[in-house]
Amino acid sequence: MSSETKISPEEFHIKLEKRLRTYSVSLMNNTKWRELFCRIAATGLWFKVSTIWNVESSILQKITQAHFEKEFIGDGCLVGGPLFYKEIFQLRVLRYQPESKINEKVEYDDVRWQSFLASLDEVGEIPVTIHRSEAVIQGYR
Repeated sequence: MSSETKISPEEFHIKLEKRLRTYSVSLMNNTKWRELFCRIAATGLWFKVSTIWNVESSILQKITQAHFEKEFIGDGCLVGGPLFYKEIFQLRVLRYQPESKINEKVEYDDVRWQSFLASLDEVGEIPVTIHRSEAVIQGYR
């Protein structure tokens, strides 16, 4: 949870569980999130992640230092990390590489994209919607 005020781990988990109760169902578990992030790291695709704390905001990022624990993504892996998997509201994996946007023309990275899409079956059933320019994975409903 990104906040100016430091709180104890116990207080954080109380707030986290309270926030999670506002959703009707969790669509992902820690293992699936971890496997998904491993595949994103392996392909080098860019992504945006929004959290239950701020579902409207997400930062474009790329995994440069993989640090995936059992229940969270370690510090140094994501902008604003560490992040518990259950804090993830939505993940948008981009088909294009931001550095390839020249004069507003988007060049798609089909090799990495197809590799990523092919690897999704190995993760198991996940709530993913594939669009032309991105794959959207929902954490909650």
